[in-house]
Amino acid sequence: MSIFLSNLGIGAIELFDRFWLDLVQNGMLPLKCEFYPERIRDVLPNLMVKDVLRCPLDFRFRLMGTAICYEFGTDYTGQRFTQIDNYGPDSLVWQNNKQVLDTGGVSRNDIPYRGRTQSIRSIKQASYPFSNNGEDVDYVFTVIEFHSTKATASAETTSFAIFDPADR
Repeated sequence: MSIFLSNLGIGAIELFDRFWLDLVQNGMLPLKCEFYPERIRDVLPNLMVKDVLRCPLDFRFRLMGTAICYEFGTDYTGQRFTQIDNYGPDSLVWQNNKQVLDTGGVSRNDIPYRGRTQSIRSIKQASYPFSNNGEDVDYVFTVIEFHSTKATASAETTSFAIFDPADR
């Protein structure tokens, strides 16, 4: 069954939450092979998919949705975080993805927006683990919502909420 934002009147993150939770089985991480993009068609412009690379640890952009590419003014598809300025191990972006890798749970944060659209003031994002075997985090899927309300969080005060699939 496909779910569309226009039919539900909800945001991209809430829609992806529902989709992801439907994939969690017996406390195992959702399998990437069970990801069917047609089920969440309305979220795709706001979705990033990143590969988890090990030895040494890095993340590679596998996919960047069109809304994200537009707002960021570039498409990082195929690039590793360590190849991009301000995406290295000390960055909030790296730490968010590493937290998903380390916990196997969903990570959420709000960050100030610094981009090309002046009316956008903040970004809300949620990152979700996906696996090839149900145990190891092999991919991090991130859904981004751009908000025009005034930003209240800063990188220093950003809080993360972790949702363990076993708690479902």
